[in-house]
Amino acid sequence: MSGPSLNAILGIAFFISGTAATFLMYHCWGYPYDKEKHKSSAPESLVFTHRLLGYIYLGIYVYLMVQMVPRMWNYQVELPARTVVHLACGMLIGAILFAKIMIVRFFKHLEGPLIPFLGTTLWLCTCLVVFLSIPFSMRESFLHSQALPDSAARAENLKRVSQSLQDIGLTDEALLNETASTNGLTLGREVLLNQCTKCHDLRHVLAKNRTASKWRSTVTRMAGLSTTLAPIDEAQQWQVTAYLIAISPDLVETAKKKRKEIKAANQTNNALKTAIAQSGNTGGADPSVPGATGSSAPQNYNATEARKLYEKKCSQCHGLEDVENYNFVDANDAEETLTRMTNERGMEATEQELGFLLHLLKTEFVNE
Repeated sequence: MSGPSLNAILGIAFFISGTAATFLMYHCWGYPYDKEKHKSSAPESLVFTHRLLGYIYLGIYVYLMVQMVPRMWNYQVELPARTVVHLACGMLIGAILFAKIMIVRFFKHLEGPLIPFLGTTLWLCTCLVVFLSIPFSMRESFLHSQALPDSAARAENLKRVSQSLQDIGLTDEALLNETASTNGLTLGREVLLNQCTKCHDLRHVLAKNRTASKWRSTVTRMAGLSTTLAPIDEAQQWQVTAYLIAISPDLVETAKKKRKEIKAANQTNNALKTAIAQSGNTGGADPSVPGATGSSAPQNYNATEARKLYEKKCSQCHGLEDVENYNFVDANDAEETLTRMTNERGMEATEQELGFLLHLLKTEFVNE
């Protein structure tokens, strides 16, 4: 099992054992406590279980720290806030564990007032450490499983990687064949996890979407910054570039979805502007005419269809009673509300639908 996958599993086990130990501690402290003997009357089975969970928790912590502490020496740039919080909580867990062990072994008179507080603080730090790191480790593991071929579809990915490497300048046939292989991608992944994360955490890398040439230029530029302590040689640069290209289809798909959402939002906003412009003299109705709003009905307007559309669109974010109980001051208020629903709530609609909705709001809900 690979490093990130194993660490993700251990992280989950770390959280589960810490949570179980914390709530078992709460339960055990409900039993009478002999302050003179410094001993709880909780059943021995519960005390043993709590102690066993503590040993499991401590063992996982030591294993993870053996991996993490040497990496701290190699960090060459200022780390992002998320990583700083992760490291700080990890070190705080070690300090709290040390304090707990010292109190339980040598300063039992402090056990009553301090252990529950330390245990709770330990659990909160555990939650922060796990949830700041596990999601990105699991995502990388998923991308890794998609990149390495164990089926015809994934074997096709190797061909894509090979062609991309040739397109961006890898002409050495032997290096190309080695790099665009299962073993080459595995080595590239090791470079990513062991070298690139000395300056960037996984979130920073996986959030980026680049073409093959951009990945190559980025890796080359970053390799120039790594010469101080752990240089990345030419072969490793090609390996990590190949791996990043291999996992890019999933990153591209995410970027496509985001671009599609932005495009749809822009289309809706443009359609709304057109609908407002076509609605007539906004807010300029004759005040002597009861119910007049200055809004002209859009072409082919159908009140029944407009009502159905209103019930469908407006109920996606809130109850219809919220609209019906809202006091629209004037036609401008109706326009601003519909604009807010498209910009902030992401409502999508065609120009005709927006025209129907706008006219419905102005004619049935504006209190002028």
